[in-house]
Amino acid sequence: MVDHYHMSRSAVAPALLFTVAGVTALAAAVLVAGCHGDTGIALTVTPDHASLYGQTQITVTGDFAALGQIGYFSVAGVQVVEAKFSGSTVTATLQGATKPGRYDIVISGSRGTTIRHNVFTYDAPTTGVPLSWMAFGASFTQGTESLGIDPHTQRYGVSAHIARAAGVYLGLPLFSWQLAPPLQPNDFTADCEQIPGTGAGVTTLETVLTSAETGLFDLRYGRLDWTLQARNVAVGGATVSDVLDGVRGAKALLAHIVNDPDVDSGDAVGAETTSMIDRVEAIDPDIGFSTDLLGNDIDQSVVQPEDLAPEMITPVATIEPLLERMFARLGKLHGKYFIANMPKLTFLPKVKQLRKQRLAAGSDTAESFDAKVQRIDDLTAQYNDALRRAMAPYPNLIAVDFQAYVDDVLGGVTVGGEQLTVDRWGGLISLDDLHLTDTGYALYAQKFIDRINAVTGAHIPAVDVAAVHAQDALSPSRLPAGYSCAPARQ
Repeated sequence: MVDHYHMSRSAVAPALLFTVAGVTALAAAVLVAGCHGDTGIALTVTPDHASLYGQTQITVTGDFAALGQIGYFSVAGVQVVEAKFSGSTVTATLQGATKPGRYDIVISGSRGTTIRHNVFTYDAPTTGVPLSWMAFGASFTQGTESLGIDPHTQRYGVSAHIARAAGVYLGLPLFSWQLAPPLQPNDFTADCEQIPGTGAGVTTLETVLTSAETGLFDLRYGRLDWTLQARNVAVGGATVSDVLDGVRGAKALLAHIVNDPDVDSGDAVGAETTSMIDRVEAIDPDIGFSTDLLGNDIDQSVVQPEDLAPEMITPVATIEPLLERMFARLGKLHGKYFIANMPKLTFLPKVKQLRKQRLAAGSDTAESFDAKVQRIDDLTAQYNDALRRAMAPYPNLIAVDFQAYVDDVLGGVTVGGEQLTVDRWGGLISLDDLHLTDTGYALYAQKFIDRINAVTGAHIPAVDVAAVHAQDALSPSRLPAGYSCAPARQ
């Protein structure tokens, strides 16, 4: 739908119905009009071109009053999002296109439809960059930040940075802004403890997803454009088993919002019947990648509130056969797949905080706590060995060294003249002490770009990390004053 975020809930429901009933009719109208030239009001568009990645704002001018109540607005057959009409002007965000070329703009209202042919161009990526891309995995790949996800975090997560630099379409399943809002500094006390009841949770999900008309879940409310078929099919919380065989349990709700938001309300929390790997096989992209495939089978060991929990790591003996099955399927496809290993998550600030607390309370000695750290690190190394063994038979599967990224930033890194660290609120890790910031994701994306360029011979330009940092709300210099964990102003 065009104006999901900016419409009231009462207006959204008719728009959903318009979209369902009207898309087929509009498609037929476009086909007919294609034989007879432009129809409707004149339009001007600025800018008149963009990369295939999209996520670019355009401004269109025309006599929109003549069209009545606008219900549909597409460029290249893909609906725009975040459309804001003001008199004869509308600004909207493009969602990209799968192939370069000149495309139509279609705007339909209650009193008529405008079709303008070949007025917008999607540019080809740099020579040598393949066109068809997909991403799969869990919360890093999806674009989670500060224990939440919204269009900003999706557009500045690692996957989006990769696709933006490559100039390729990735079909981001943009979430409604209110669905799972990331934590903000004002959700914390001055001692950097999260205030109870803040952040995303069941209440925010129910508020956004419940239809005022039926009282039932309607997952289409969870997306800015529920009609878009995602090419980034990653789902936060997904394990290796979930990626391979379909997401199950409570997190299936999130999976349905990402990949089939029009599921019947009775199946909203039912297990997926089409897995991420099924979806990858169906599209068979030129390039696929996963930035965190192993993450959720390991990270529960370091995110518990009271202690480290190496026993919560999925046994390697369980993981390795799943990887073998997954890679046997990906190995048959024509494209190249770039898959990250796992760093030792014991570098996270949460682990340092736990060590300090438990030693002070007498719950652990230095030796007993460090033994748990070593156990987690050893199991992580075993995971990475299993990943290498499972990938080895297939030349189209390529490893990306996530640990090397961590090694690069452990001692801090200077971006835009500011020193960033992996400490709490240090500018590289977001407010949940697990996921990265915009800048952290940009630096991680560069690891993938370097590997993709080396393997494919493409010349994807570097991520402009300094530009990302300059707008990053979690850079230390932009954080509000008065928090004990925030680094001193530089």
